[in-house]
Amino acid sequence: MKLTEAVTDQILLKPFMRDARKSLGFLEELFQNPNFENEDNLRKYTTTVHGMKSSLLIIGEEQLSESAYELELFGRHKNIPLIIKSTPEFLEKLRTLLERLENLETQTANESAAHSQAIIRLLEFDEKNNGLDIKKGLERYAGNAEAYSKILRSYAVSMRSMLPTIEIFRDDKIRDYKIAVHGIKGASFDIYADYIGESAANLEKAAKNDDFDYINKHNPEFVEVVKKLLDDLDMLLSVIAAETPKPRKDEPDSELLLKLRIACDDYDMDIADEAMTEIEKYQYDSDGGLANWLRENIDMMNFTEIVEKLSD
Repeated sequence: MKLTEAVTDQILLKPFMRDARKSLGFLEELFQNPNFENEDNLRKYTTTVHGMKSSLLIIGEEQLSESAYELELFGRHKNIPLIIKSTPEFLEKLRTLLERLENLETQTANESAAHSQAIIRLLEFDEKNNGLDIKKGLERYAGNAEAYSKILRSYAVSMRSMLPTIEIFRDDKIRDYKIAVHGIKGASFDIYADYIGESAANLEKAAKNDDFDYINKHNPEFVEVVKKLLDDLDMLLSVIAAETPKPRKDEPDSELLLKLRIACDDYDMDIADEAMTEIEKYQYDSDGGLANWLRENIDMMNFTEIVEKLSD
């Protein structure tokens, strides 16, 4: 079992780190002037490595647990030369493990704080009556602010692509208009932007009935409401992104880009989403805006364009 798979709960992580630090400190102090002819020292040594054996096994560190068991046997059999020879390597590995765990603990704490801050920003947005029921959206995505923010970002991208079709209504473009408001209706209901969804439904109905008077009367206000929500969402998502900085890299891994290209070539949305999720774990300094471009085009399902760009 891998460490990152096993230690996913603070209930396991914190007690182990506390006990491991205590045991490491005792063993390091003991080895500053090792005297295992002293029965009390030998007994404490054996008890300590026995405890570490069990703790390491609980968190999935099987190899290091086996090393602790070997040291325990050396202690029980009073094999002092092997204790002196083998313990320093065990202590070094235990120090390395604790460093990894401390980094994981810090990362978990940072992610928890960032998630809490994102929740706060989303709920503040909800209170401003922007026509979007954030609480229902968060409930739908089990309180996962990151997942819900991605949905809102996808909504904003897709809506902006539809705006040119509806901004200026033309009788001879009624079919395109009907398709656009139908798409806006569904996407808006999906994120609980119910007012926009209902308005789009009324405009779609009017388009089906060739009720041009209704469309000409209500479409301008509808467009302004959609634009206002999109502008507000852009500001909200920018604030959340600024307050939840990602680790930095020069550019996306070539293996991930290849995985994404193949997925888009096969129209495999699950694999494409999986690759994009990995890509978006980082902020890039030298990718020329590639990650952002990929996200926008994934949202718009422009798979052919993605394959061409990544092939270049």
